[in-house]
Amino acid sequence: MTDKTQFLALTKSFAKFGSGICLARLQLAIEHLSLDAYIETTKKLVITGTNGKGSVAKLTNQILCGAGKSTGLFTSPHFLEFNERFTVNGELVDYAELNHAAQNIVPTLNKIAATLNEEFGVFEFLYLVALTVFKHKKVELIIMEAGIGGRYDPIRLLKSRFAILTSVDLEHCDILGNTKELIAFDKIDGCEHGGTLVVGNIDEHLKSKVRAYAKLRDIQCYFNSDIQLNKQASAFNQYQVTLDDNAPFSITPKTFGKFAQENIKTAILMSEVFSKDMGFTISAEQYSDAINRFTNDGRLSLVCDAPKIFVDSAHTDESFNMLFDSIKQDFPQARIVVLAGISKGRDQTVLAARIAEVAEHCVVSKASFKGAEPTLLQDKLKNHGLAASQSDDLKQAVMEAKAYAQAHDAIVFVCGGLFFAGEVSAILLNKSNEDIYLY
Repeated sequence: MTDKTQFLALTKSFAKFGSGICLARLQLAIEHLSLDAYIETTKKLVITGTNGKGSVAKLTNQILCGAGKSTGLFTSPHFLEFNERFTVNGELVDYAELNHAAQNIVPTLNKIAATLNEEFGVFEFLYLVALTVFKHKKVELIIMEAGIGGRYDPIRLLKSRFAILTSVDLEHCDILGNTKELIAFDKIDGCEHGGTLVVGNIDEHLKSKVRAYAKLRDIQCYFNSDIQLNKQASAFNQYQVTLDDNAPFSITPKTFGKFAQENIKTAILMSEVFSKDMGFTISAEQYSDAINRFTNDGRLSLVCDAPKIFVDSAHTDESFNMLFDSIKQDFPQARIVVLAGISKGRDQTVLAARIAEVAEHCVVSKASFKGAEPTLLQDKLKNHGLAASQSDDLKQAVMEAKAYAQAHDAIVFVCGGLFFAGEVSAILLNKSNEDIYLY
């Protein structure tokens, strides 16, 4: 068996969720694996939020790596390849390293699970793998994306003085609460008392609630609205960034859309706050270089160029709105084809309405895993006056959207969730999709 096969087999041996709240058993595991002293003495940054966590975590990591910091980044989920979740100093951790860490961890977890009569979940396992690798690599700054929330999430055990709240939407309401306010408070609890919180794109009403809650926990709050990002008319996707009293500088990111703009502002603000606290400076050139080189698969990323095919893993009403607002803003004159598929159980009302606003043609299909029947979205589109074609065969649907775009000089936008976006990208890039559906 290869290292990858062994590591993935161990990963798949864990249930998706463990037995209730994980903090007590994870704390025991951290102590038994001698990770506690490393965590205590290492700088930490945690990222919570509904949308944008992975993008902000990866971009912040790239900026700080470019400024010479030694970083270990743990994110989830992956897009095409499972080890995308683990990077050290900007490089993916290889499967040999992951497998070695996993093999050493599992016996300890089995003993603790048997003693407590509890079960570890897969995210807890991968969290411990990441920390073990980071300790071995002597990483000086741990950057971790939360799984769900913050209050009872494994990131809470890092006791991080630095945290990001990227955005807040209704999600996991059975766990986090049934209002945006409750969800925000849960996520803020990923930040240590007396720490520093950078907040992304939230509305003014929620800002006031976040300020009040942060004050109760003696947390200093910064909002990404403090960063000015002005689009330049002279070039496509070029912006001028204004930071406090510093001289403005230009960026031309490879990422597109309103979500990308908010994520860039949040990552810049966190990098500024962190660097000032740690006593180092990030130059305009370092910011520009990191942002201009940054790519993020599945987040309005350009996968093909002839015809242009953009893939986005939007899956909530907020993310659908941001996506289609971005299409209207950045491609106002373009002819648009949408290839869409959504997961079972997701409401498709907003998606259908937004597709009908911009698309002259739509192809509806479904992912192999958890995909909703295409006719459901097709019927909603018909109610908006758009006659979409549909196919249960995703490869056929991809070819149809591509052929239409080539024939009509159009741009294709793919949307409908991570599994759908991942499988479409695998088809377009002639890559394996075997890792896409692993948790």
